Amino acid sequence: MLSGILIKTLGIYALARVVFNVFGISVQIGWLLVVLGILSMVAGAFLAIGQGDFKRLLAYSSISQIGYVVLGIGLGGLIIARAGNNISTEELAWASLAILGGLFHLVNHAVYKSLLFLTSGSVQMSTGTRQLKQMGGLAERLPFTRATCTVASASIVGIPPFSGFWSKLILVIAAIQAHFYWVAAIIVFVSL
Repeated sequence: MLSGILIKTLGIYALARVVFNVFGISVQIGWLLVVLGILSMVAGAFLAIGQGDFKRLLAYSSISQIGYVVLGIGLGGLIIARAGNNISTEELAWASLAILGGLFHLVNHAVYKSLLFLTSGSVQMSTGTRQLKQMGGLAERLPFTRATCTVASASIVGIPPFSGFWSKLILVIAAIQAHFYWVAAIIVFVSL
């Protein structure tokens, strides 16, 4: 479980380092990361919807959640590249906000997805299956697991006042401030 979270975190770090150090901050690279982030968000969400296996559902959800992180980093780079050498304090603040939102979401994802995988292990040990349709009556049998799963799920989905809501809100605010209204709309839509 920890190795999966560590690999994603290091993968995002490596992506940012390689992309921005090797290719530099450019509008094309910014757009590439924004588009990859959006595709990951949408594809992961749609694949998770029809999933009957609890752990596969969480894996597809991870694909979607990492898309938010890539989107935030790409949006920050795009804002900086679009402004060029004449970047204003406001534009720098928007870019910083976008990157902060992406990194904050990475931390949220690491914490809450770890909790969800622990929950899935507990449920699988109790029921002997990972199939969602075969699980019933778990709330009465595993009340603590129900509570932890509810909290972790609410955060990942982005329900206030949990931290997943705040990281997604930061991304929406950064997109709106930088006049990428359609990006903000996609973030909100995929979060639903």
